[in-house]
Amino acid sequence: TAKVNFDDFQGIEEGCGFDIGKPLDQYRFLTNAAKDWLLEIEASEIEGTEKEKFINQFKMLIHPTTMGASFKVLEFKK
Repeated sequence: TAKVNFDDFQGIEEGCGFDIGKPLDQYRFLTNAAKDWLLEIEASEIEGTEKEKFINQFKMLIHPTTMGASFKVLEFKK
């Protein structure tokens, strides 16, 4: 974990021709990125306890009181 100056990254990456998004909370980024996976888990035939394990692990990454709001993501594409 480190403090990151997103403004510096955005300036450098734009100069290299990348499309830059805005910094997002880990919650928003991962929820969007995992949408299809979450729907697949929900519809799967995985038994209750095993399904809950997957969902609880994901919740740990996205919940605002754990890691969801503390960490940020900066996505850039070329």
